[in-house]
Amino acid sequence: MKINISLKLIGFLLAISVLPLLLYQLISFSVTRSTVVELASRHNMNLLTEQAAHLTQHLEQIEDLIHNIESVDEIKQMLARADKSSQRDSAFESLSTQARIGYILSGYSSLKGLASIDLFTRNGQHYHVGDTLNLSAIDHTLRERLQRETNSAGNAIRWHGIENNVNTSSSTRQVIVATKLLQQLDASGQKTATLAMLQVNFDPRFLYQHLREMEMGEGAVLLVVDAKQRLLFHPDEALLGQTIDPALGVLLQGRQGSLTIKMDEQATQLNYHKLAGLDWYVVSLIPQATLLAPVSRIAQAGVAILLVSLLLIALLIRLYTIRVIRPLRAISDGFRDFQADRLPRQWRLAKIRTLDEINQLTEWFNAFLDRAQERQRAEADLRIAAIAFEVQEGMVITDRHQLIVRVNQAFCDITGYRSEEVVGQPIRLLQSGRHSAEFYHAMWDELVRNHTWQGELWNRRKNGEIYPEWLTITTVLDEQGQVTHYIGTMTDITLRKHAEEEIQRLAYYDPLTRLPNRRMLLDNLQHAMAGATRSGLSGALLFIDMDNFKDLNDTQGHDKGDQMLQQVAQRLCRNTRDSDIVARLGGDEFVVLLEGLSTDPETAASYCKTVAEKLLAALQENYVLGKHSHHSSCSIGVALFHGHDGNIEDMLKQADLAMYQAKASGRNTVCFFDQAMQHTVDERAALESSLRDAIHQQQLALHYQPQVNAQGKVLGAEALLRWQHPEKGPISPGLFIPLAEKSTLIIQLGNWVLETACRQLVSWSHAPESAGLTLAVNVSARQFHQPDFVQQVLDIVEQTGADPRRLKLELTESMLLNHVQQTILKMVALKAHGISFSLDDFGTGYSSLAYLKRLPLDQLKIDQSFVRDLQQAGHDTDTDIVRTILALAQTLALDVIAEGVETDAQQATLARLGCHHYQGYLFGRPLPTEQFNQALSQKSAQTITA
Repeated sequence: MKINISLKLIGFLLAISVLPLLLYQLISFSVTRSTVVELASRHNMNLLTEQAAHLTQHLEQIEDLIHNIESVDEIKQMLARADKSSQRDSAFESLSTQARIGYILSGYSSLKGLASIDLFTRNGQHYHVGDTLNLSAIDHTLRERLQRETNSAGNAIRWHGIENNVNTSSSTRQVIVATKLLQQLDASGQKTATLAMLQVNFDPRFLYQHLREMEMGEGAVLLVVDAKQRLLFHPDEALLGQTIDPALGVLLQGRQGSLTIKMDEQATQLNYHKLAGLDWYVVSLIPQATLLAPVSRIAQAGVAILLVSLLLIALLIRLYTIRVIRPLRAISDGFRDFQADRLPRQWRLAKIRTLDEINQLTEWFNAFLDRAQERQRAEADLRIAAIAFEVQEGMVITDRHQLIVRVNQAFCDITGYRSEEVVGQPIRLLQSGRHSAEFYHAMWDELVRNHTWQGELWNRRKNGEIYPEWLTITTVLDEQGQVTHYIGTMTDITLRKHAEEEIQRLAYYDPLTRLPNRRMLLDNLQHAMAGATRSGLSGALLFIDMDNFKDLNDTQGHDKGDQMLQQVAQRLCRNTRDSDIVARLGGDEFVVLLEGLSTDPETAASYCKTVAEKLLAALQENYVLGKHSHHSSCSIGVALFHGHDGNIEDMLKQADLAMYQAKASGRNTVCFFDQAMQHTVDERAALESSLRDAIHQQQLALHYQPQVNAQGKVLGAEALLRWQHPEKGPISPGLFIPLAEKSTLIIQLGNWVLETACRQLVSWSHAPESAGLTLAVNVSARQFHQPDFVQQVLDIVEQTGADPRRLKLELTESMLLNHVQQTILKMVALKAHGISFSLDDFGTGYSSLAYLKRLPLDQLKIDQSFVRDLQQAGHDTDTDIVRTILALAQTLALDVIAEGVETDAQQATLARLGCHHYQGYLFGRPLPTEQFNQALSQKSAQTITA
């Protein structure tokens, strides 16, 4: 009793000591309110300053963009010409102006967040670049103002501002910047004539992006207000354009400020910051309750902690009473019972007089305590066993005759049986029938030997479903070593088996076609080659590649390409044996593995050819891709194996080489691998190695072929790469350039050519007869699409000191198809430094007016294939093609040069059609530097000859 009173006293004292802490917490919260509000206000003001800086930066980018467009004299000149030609109604000249202005403006459309650029001319012409134009989305009043300002007299900018274009007829909202586009006409340099009104439309979602991403807290609002106190930004877009509360507008004074106001009957913190150079304010309105929320939560947490502490103290006292005081009382009461009822009779009836009697009493008492402790342990073990029995794993206990004695709930959940349905039933009622008698004999034999067994097996649920489980059986023995019970622990591994199957599928099968992938193919090929060694039977690999599959992807989209690949896989499986392996390596590449063909190589090859031709015919049938039908063919390479006469990677390479040979033979055919192919590949590898050395050992040189006008005057030249091998002599560019393009060598090679050409321009600039020559340099697709291509070219020009206006880069049509926007940006960047561009081999690729009019080109180069057959019977089509190219070039205001001119008749035809610049053997072959310079300085005739 004294112990209990002392514990209560200690608990009371601890509780009293906690109360001052609680009181201090409440006082501290009231004192720090003003400090927290002040600190939060400073923090929010810093955030507003940062957001104002972001907004100012975006606006400055818009101003820079307008300034850059205003400084482009070419646009002004074309607008002036278009203004004059409008009276003549020249559709041809209008189209040319539209195309040229379009691609010039497109070069400035890469600014992030820019929606579109528009030019409104005095005569009603409208030039648009950017998002798809919706004329109804342009604010009507704004358009009238633009037209009025464009037609107004004077050279001052009458309207130049930034405002939201809020269209009531649609949800379109844009930030608009508009200014006059003036032309410098008079001698004093004053801009007097208004050509057009330039309008830049900016996406407000990007302009106000940082404002939208700010987390200001519950009930807080972030605003942008202009000089007329209209809302330019508000989380509720329906309020944009409305005027703010005048009482709030009066408070916005000076550069920035912070004060507390009343809004909706609650104290609100107002912070505002003015944008530099504009009468715009970024404003934040935050309820003080939101600012104080963190402190309130801390105070509430402190109170909660103190209350929990009091509760823990009371709980500890309660637990101590239950675990310590009550057991002591129980022992005391038990000992009294023990004295009254359980002492031996002679000790109860007589007094204990001797030491032996005391010792006997002590021993008996110790034994009594041991038995009591043993009973407690047994009871605890029973409780633990009962809890352990109800685990997530299914548990079943059978007697020695394998009759079910007891099951747990997890067993019922797994099997679907209720406990009363299985108790007393033999355990074999769960058997699935999938395992043989030998399986169960082996299981029971191991149980007899080791008294335990575990493994995976299939069982049957009550509903008949067969499922996999992991089962562990343990034998229970009595003291004599006889079996009394069996305990089984089971786990349903259905999900694990599904996961293993999915992992297997992902690791070894192609997800699109469900065919084996490269990894599984290599495993099967290794087994097949080992089997061929043992049996002596030949095998084969058929490497299949679809012809022109990339064209389908580029024109119809990857979804149509995927549909076709799935149909290809189905046809390959239908036209091969069940024992053959059909795999997809990736892309449009498939492989068929044939095994057990024949011991005779000729018979095996004949069978392979039959199978390959069957596959060719199957894959030529039309493919149904949605609502469209598509025709395709394939090329097949075959490699035979007769055992381990090579490794598996070599086998794939041989089949791949044979496939490429089939493509080189005209596609839609079958080709078998032979050692001559391998020899060719080895020669290519050696040639590539020699090419790497040639760059460093100065075996490469540039030759120059003249480009002349109609009078035969040399205007420039094209730089052509030549390789003089020290042992093999001259090597054709058609051989080593494609080889370089397949590797990174082309980049190193292209930079060397460009640097050498620029040094030649510098050398020519010192001689009067060559100072005005231009030099055309071919650029490969891989080199052009390097991210730092523009900087590489500019660095080379700067380092060599070449005049960029004399440098012309020749591009092919195919390299411009992908990434058109990035291509335009690179070309515009280089043209800004004076470098010009020529489109090489024009007419042989996939030219499209949609992108051709956007490219900042200077010249089209008619391919020699159209020039070669001019004025020959039956080749009128070539003449029509050349005439069309010349008309198109005239429309786009581009120069034209024809290459491959070899006869006077060809030149005469080209001149009659309107082409007046030529390149070809008629005027000179490609010459080394010294010979070209010598011929240029000595000849006064119209041509340079070798």
